[in-house]
Amino acid sequence: MNTPKSSIGNLVRSSYSEFSDIADYIWKTPKFIKQEMELEIQKLAIYYPNSKKDQAIRWKHESRKLFKTFPYLNSTSNLFSVVSIFEVYLLRLGHELEQHTAIKLRDISGQGSMRIFKYLRALSVQPENLDLWLQVQSAIKIRNCFVHACGILSWSRDKTEIQNIYKNKLFLSREHREKHNFAFDEVTIFTTDFGERLEINNMYAWKLSFYFRDFFVELCRLSISKLA
Repeated sequence: MNTPKSSIGNLVRSSYSEFSDIADYIWKTPKFIKQEMELEIQKLAIYYPNSKKDQAIRWKHESRKLFKTFPYLNSTSNLFSVVSIFEVYLLRLGHELEQHTAIKLRDISGQGSMRIFKYLRALSVQPENLDLWLQVQSAIKIRNCFVHACGILSWSRDKTEIQNIYKNKLFLSREHREKHNFAFDEVTIFTTDFGERLEINNMYAWKLSFYFRDFFVELCRLSISKLA
């Protein structure tokens, strides 16, 4: 018999494994840049053995990619991926729950994760009561700012919320905020010609993998308890 406990339990096991694997991938992606840097340094002597000037010209071009373009693409694409996979798991949870309740997803207005959270509240499941709720919401707003506004705060409808997230370091869990002995540089805001702009590093997406994993597991367990 397909009970809520068994079907949602499968989601718990699947999500735990997948987010753990994603975290491992994100942790290892900077190695690509390190390897490319070593190769490019070798190429300088191979391509231009007798011209320091040509070596400098090539390194100026390649180092721009290695230190700016590649890290940006790594960090943002990893952020987009981990948030997207989390939203897919939320949708899967919603579909599992509606098999055992009278309330259906089609009856709930809204879009994306906000619609699923609204649906859960209709089932008396309160996601905002879970420990990592603020970090989940922060991640979604930060992702949306990059997707819809290229990280430029003045172009984002969540400008005020993101400024508060950054000021109070809400993108990190309470445990990470308390144990930090160094700069909170997973998410930063810097000034450009377009105004304030968000910047993230790869460690942010790595930590998010664990935040999403643990939050989703607890959300599933809470959902099971409410159905019971």
